[in-house]
Amino acid sequence: MRVLNHPLLCCGFRPFFLLGAVYGVFLMGVWLFSWPGIIAMPNTVGGPIVWHAYELLYGVTFAAIAGFLLTATPEFVSAREVNRGRLLALVLLWIAGRAAFWMSSTIGVLPTAMLNLALPVALLALLAPPILRDVSGHHRSFILVLVALTLAEVGFYTSAYRGHVMLPWLYSAIGAIMVLIIVALSRISMRIINGLEEGIELFDTEVEYIARPPRRNLAMLTITFYTLLELLIPGNPVTGWVALAAAAAMLNLLNDWHIGRPLFNRWVFSLYSIYWAMALGYLLAGLAILSGWPLLSPARHILTIGAIGFSVFIVMVFASQVHSGRTPEYRTWVLLASLSLLIAVVCRIAMSLPAFASLYHVLLSLSAILWMTAFSLFIGFFWKTLIRPSADGRRGCLPDHTQNHS
Repeated sequence: MRVLNHPLLCCGFRPFFLLGAVYGVFLMGVWLFSWPGIIAMPNTVGGPIVWHAYELLYGVTFAAIAGFLLTATPEFVSAREVNRGRLLALVLLWIAGRAAFWMSSTIGVLPTAMLNLALPVALLALLAPPILRDVSGHHRSFILVLVALTLAEVGFYTSAYRGHVMLPWLYSAIGAIMVLIIVALSRISMRIINGLEEGIELFDTEVEYIARPPRRNLAMLTITFYTLLELLIPGNPVTGWVALAAAAAMLNLLNDWHIGRPLFNRWVFSLYSIYWAMALGYLLAGLAILSGWPLLSPARHILTIGAIGFSVFIVMVFASQVHSGRTPEYRTWVLLASLSLLIAVVCRIAMSLPAFASLYHVLLSLSAILWMTAFSLFIGFFWKTLIRPSADGRRGCLPDHTQNHS
């Protein structure tokens, strides 16, 4: 098939990053224009809020996760790169899942669940064997998080089938993604800062950044504990205290990053700021639960826009350059897009404050527009990179001399 020879299918990050970015802009556009009644809100299982959250998590974010894992696994462990036919099949599963959820009120919960669960199950079938065979065991956490995301999605559809509240399972998915961010950034940041990526030297002098397991494990443990308590006993004071513990653990994790002047490199500081967003999100969540302040929605949007959205954006920008044979550049538009996501977070926080109640819809619209701006910039600057052959002639994710083909 001629389609299998297209450069878009030579590595997992290419189709999934492009589709995820385009879908993210489209979703937020629908959200933006449906509130004032310009277009109709999608009629899906669970209603518009569930649709909004589910599609951003299991549509946009999961596309980025799939692209990252398919690209990183052959680099981290001894594994063959996914072949083009299987990659195309995974992309089609993602598209089928999106179409199914949009039509979920028509086709029903069970067909929607089957089509959406097919992608994470297929990813587990492809990636779990080589990762679990790796004798070091350093990367098994990727599989555990993928299992957790799959189980949260099973819980989501089980609740939908029984007519129960579905959002708590999406909050659980947010917690699983927070753990994935810590796992992924601990590896990505060491490779970027210490110059372990081939052809990447950010600093003239040697810099040693170490993602220390005790701090990392404590942060992941407290976030996991909070996620379970939020699902089982939401609003309980214990849940609030554990949220504060998660915030403290994230602030402790930031100590690994205090490496002097190199911290203020744009790439490094961007990765550093993601952890700050996570710490602030759990801090506000704890304060909201313990004090009754209206901060829980802002806390979740700090975690989703600030931590998830920004980490997806930065990883997409960096990986799209490195794995297409280009030297990573942090251009002015990347800074503008990053600031757009930051201001979007500020707008979402302000929306929940009584002082800005009269500006609720203005701030909601501005937040959506800024999100769309960030990912539109990615699309505008990277779509040609993603659909064209690699600059260094590689035929897959890795340079030719290191590739494993299947």
